[in-house]
Amino acid sequence: MEEILEIASKLGAAIVSHNRYKTFKDAEEQLKNDDEAKEISEELEKQSKKVSALDTD
Repeated sequence: MEEILEIASKLGAAIVSHNRYKTFKDAEEQLKNDDEAKEISEELEKQSKKVSALDTD
C-alpha cells in the first residue's frame, strides 16, 4: 500500500508541474474573476443538467 501512495504522490507532483495543468489553473482563475464568463458557465451547466435529465426520461 505504501508503494501505491508513493507512486500516486509522484503522479500528483508530475501533474501539478505540467504546463497544461498550469494553463488550466490560470484559465480557472480568470473565469473566477470574470462575472460574465462565470454567468455563462453556470448557464451552460444548468442546460447540461436539463439535457441529462431528458436522456433519462
